Amino acid sequence: MENTKLKMLAALVSSSLALGGCSDSSSLTPSSDISNPFVGGSSISGIVSLSSLSGSDEYTVNGATAQFKQISAANLLALDATSNAIVKLYVVGSNGELQDTGINCSLDKQPDKNGNPSYSCPNVADGRQYVVKYLRLLEGNRALEMKVNVEVPEGAPSAEGGEISPESTVVVDTIINAILTATEGKNIDPEVVNDIVKSVKQAVINLVRSGAVQIPSMIVDAPKDPSGNYITDVTRLKSGDNVDYGTNEQLQSAAGNLLSDESVASEVDAV
Repeated sequence: MENTKLKMLAALVSSSLALGGCSDSSSLTPSSDISNPFVGGSSISGIVSLSSLSGSDEYTVNGATAQFKQISAANLLALDATSNAIVKLYVVGSNGELQDTGINCSLDKQPDKNGNPSYSCPNVADGRQYVVKYLRLLEGNRALEMKVNVEVPEGAPSAEGGEISPESTVVVDTIINAILTATEGKNIDPEVVNDIVKSVKQAVINLVRSGAVQIPSMIVDAPKDPSGNYITDVTRLKSGDNVDYGTNEQLQSAAGNLLSDESVASEVDAV
């Protein structure tokens, strides 16, 4: 019986990924601060872990700046991290997809000792699950894209977002696909979304850390505008205009494999 459930779950994952995977609903125009339900008195902060990139991804990101070899390795990473880069804040919408909060986040150009810059997202509402996404546009119509899930507990003045890294990105996409699988993409109560995240997150983290899947590349095609043209100026991503973000098929495959694992499938089935 358990095997049958797992097969059905895997099939649902494949269907949801085929329909667009972990796309975000950037066509939703951010609300003004007066009516924006995601604005509040809390804040989120953390770091972008460029030092955790694979060797091939690091070369893709930093290869174009070889002329800056006289700069220390740490400062070179930070230079790349904040050049033509953006941090955006999302919530998981009632349909299981990412919804732009319209809250502006910032990148600090001063790196830590490993060359990892910090980020901050002020004025966020408490009692919610968020997804922080870092995206840097690269040469050749490519982009580096990573995410992390952050919970701001009710009444908390701030929340440490932890590292935005390849590992955290795999965790986020698996969680989102778990929500899509459990809800079949139908509109659901935010409390149900919160329950799924809490139920699935630790099981997924344990699997990722155990090496159950190979961490894929974080390099994707650059986003496109409504006309199908590649976006080369990151400031165009600040608004809520419709943006077609690149698909990471390797990431989707890793998320599907994790979601098919019995430890994760049982948590989804119990929600």
